[in-house]
Amino acid sequence: MKLSHKYYISYSFLRVYIAMAGLFPIKFNIAISKCIVKLLYPLIKSRRRVAKENLRIAFPDKSDAELNRLVYASFENLIITFTEIFNISNMSEKQIKEYVQFENSQLLQKLYDDGRGLILLSAHYGNWEFMAMAGAYHLNLDMLIPVKLLKNWFVDRIINKNRTACGNKVINMDKAAFEMLKQLKSGKAIALLADQSAHENSDIYVSMFGKPTLTYKAPAELALKYNIPLTFNYCERQGDGKYIIKSELVKSEDLEFTKEGVAELTQRHSNMLEAVLRRNPAQWVWAHKRWKHSPKK
Repeated sequence: MKLSHKYYISYSFLRVYIAMAGLFPIKFNIAISKCIVKLLYPLIKSRRRVAKENLRIAFPDKSDAELNRLVYASFENLIITFTEIFNISNMSEKQIKEYVQFENSQLLQKLYDDGRGLILLSAHYGNWEFMAMAGAYHLNLDMLIPVKLLKNWFVDRIINKNRTACGNKVINMDKAAFEMLKQLKSGKAIALLADQSAHENSDIYVSMFGKPTLTYKAPAELALKYNIPLTFNYCERQGDGKYIIKSELVKSEDLEFTKEGVAELTQRHSNMLEAVLRRNPAQWVWAHKRWKHSPKK
C-alpha cells in the first residue's frame, strides 16, 4: 500500500472519530480514551522505556514503583490531550472559555498592549493546544505559532484547521524566522514550544535537573536582541478536568544581547519549567528523548 493511501486511511478514521465524538460530551470521550490507554500501554514498550529513563534522570530518589506510576500517568495525560485536541472542532468558543481559564491574564494583556511584541513560551505540558486557543478567545491576542509539519499531511490539515479556528496563524517551523520577526516587530505575539531536544550545531546547553540539556536559544535571542518581553506559560489540568493557564514574566532587563546573556535567559526559563515538573511531573511528555545529546568533550 502506498504511503499516501495509508495516510488517507488514518485521516478517514480520524474524521469518523471526530464526527462520532461530537455526539457525546467531552468527559465521556476522555473516559473512553483512558480505557484505550489501558489496552495500548503494554504495547508501547520502547516509549515506556524512554519515559522511565528520563524520569529516573529527573528524580533519582523516587522508587521504581513511583517511576512506573508516573510513566503511566504521563501517557494517560497524553491521550487525554489528544482526545481534547481532536474534539476542539466540536466545542464552541463559549465552551472553550469555560474549559480553559487564565490565572494571570492581566500580565499578558498589559505586556501585549505595550506594543513591543510578546513571546509566549510554553512546553508539552497539560494541554498546550488549548493554551493558544484560549489566548485568542480570552485576550484577543494576534498570535503566530510555528509548528512542525506532520508526516501525515491529511491529519496535519485537521490539526492546523483547529489551531486557526480562533484566529491564530500557523507557519512551518523550518520557514518561520522571518515571519516571527515580522510578527513581533508589528507589536503582536508568537507562541513557542521549546522543551524538546534542540539542534546540536546551533543551540546551547543549560542545566535541567542537574544535567546538561540541549535547549533552543531562539526565544532568548529574540527577547534580548529586540527588547521583547518573554513569558513562561503552562496550561495545567485541574481535578475537575478543566484547565488553568499560569503565566510568569521571565526576567531579562538585567541582561544584554550577548552569548552569556542568551545562555542566562535560556537557563532562567528552563528553571521555570523544571520547577513546574518537580511539582507535577505527570502532565509532561516524558516519552520524548530529551537527553539524547551530550556536550562534546
